[in-house]
Amino acid sequence: MFESEYARDLLLTAGILGLAAFAWSGWAQERPPSVAARVYLGVLSVAGAVLAGVGTYNGIKVYGDGSAMVVGEPSWIVYLAMCALEVAAALAAYAVLRGRGRTDLFAPVLLVIVGVHFAPLAGVFDLSVLYLLAAAVTVAGLAALRLPARRNAPSFWCGALAAPVFLAVAVPCLVIGLGRMAA
Repeated sequence: MFESEYARDLLLTAGILGLAAFAWSGWAQERPPSVAARVYLGVLSVAGAVLAGVGTYNGIKVYGDGSAMVVGEPSWIVYLAMCALEVAAALAAYAVLRGRGRTDLFAPVLLVIVGVHFAPLAGVFDLSVLYLLAAAVTVAGLAALRLPARRNAPSFWCGALAAPVFLAVAVPCLVIGLGRMAA
């Protein structure tokens, strides 16, 4: 699941996923159901920020040690293409939702787009756990489209469901990456 031989890829993946947990749990504060939910989201947010900082800091320390993604190689091209497609899909989704007066659904639609984009990146970084992440985050986005939005904003469901998933993948990436960094 965490096959990558590159500490840099694991550590920066931990950092990026920590940042994702931080961002989604922050967006989820839009309309949570209770004080307890706010505390839960706050804990997720702090954990994400810590992982983002520790993962990124250590990833930068070993940045020159190699990566599965090499500029000019097919992995780099797939990475750039996926990022461009993700941004284009997000912009198109927002335009459609805005035109229909349903911008309240942007968070779950964006979460589905984010989830789907992780599948091709599993091959880029030789991290099959990203396939599981892609499935779980996509399901979280789809669930957020269906869960009650009368009391809670759809963004609440996105953060409440997806942030723990991001953290669950980020933590082992960080631990394994730090181990490979020390080796």
